[in-house]
Amino acid sequence: MNLFFNQGGSGDRLFVLIHGLGCTSDVWRGLSDLIKGSRAGRWIAPDLRGHGRSPWRDSYAAGHHAADVASLIQDEEDVILIGHSMGALIAIILATGIFGIKPRATLGLGLKCDWSKEEREKLLAFAQKPIRWFDSDEAAIKRYLIVSGLDGLLDPGSPDVQTAIYQGEMGFRLAADPKTVTVGGPPSGVFESAKNTTPVRLACGEHDSVTSLEELHKMDPDAVLLEGLGHNCHVEDPAAVWQMVTNLTKAAS
Repeated sequence: MNLFFNQGGSGDRLFVLIHGLGCTSDVWRGLSDLIKGSRAGRWIAPDLRGHGRSPWRDSYAAGHHAADVASLIQDEEDVILIGHSMGALIAIILATGIFGIKPRATLGLGLKCDWSKEEREKLLAFAQKPIRWFDSDEAAIKRYLIVSGLDGLLDPGSPDVQTAIYQGEMGFRLAADPKTVTVGGPPSGVFESAKNTTPVRLACGEHDSVTSLEELHKMDPDAVLLEGLGHNCHVEDPAAVWQMVTNLTKAAS
């Protein structure tokens, strides 16, 4: 699987930035700038399969996402995994070591741990809907910002938003395949397996509409609340997330 990815920085340590459902690697712009500015190491941020500039595929199972990312970092020895929402799930699966990756530490932001039957059925129904085309890129961008929860956080005219839109013969659509919502929730025991292998920390914003500190505490008793932030905390306040990463890596050293 040939994933598109952005990368930068220098050094032996590699920070792997894994975006959430429906987004692209460009949501990590703020954090990657902090990594580069602090000279903490290199960073890589892929567009997951079915997202952004990476190809669509028949399967979007979490394990397939994890295998894709693992193929990009297989030879790395000093890895820090940072994932948001669905990306947090993928990071935790990678942290188990089953794909040959042995991260120094793992941070999961905004992970949804519990899925009700109604929520799963709603996602399945969404995946089965026909692709929605828009007459203008402005309309498609507006839809992207709403469904990704980034409305009000990113400038609609930003190049980072343009990568989430695809232009075809029928007009404009979101670059993400609607079927990516079939990724599913955390497999039973995956967090326990991961934390037995490497330091893992979960966190969420105080106003996260997708998960909560109470929910995260069921998996990680030491989960952290980021005050004043919402679900896309890495976009809202990259510095707060970077401080968490710094603390976690120091503790893991």
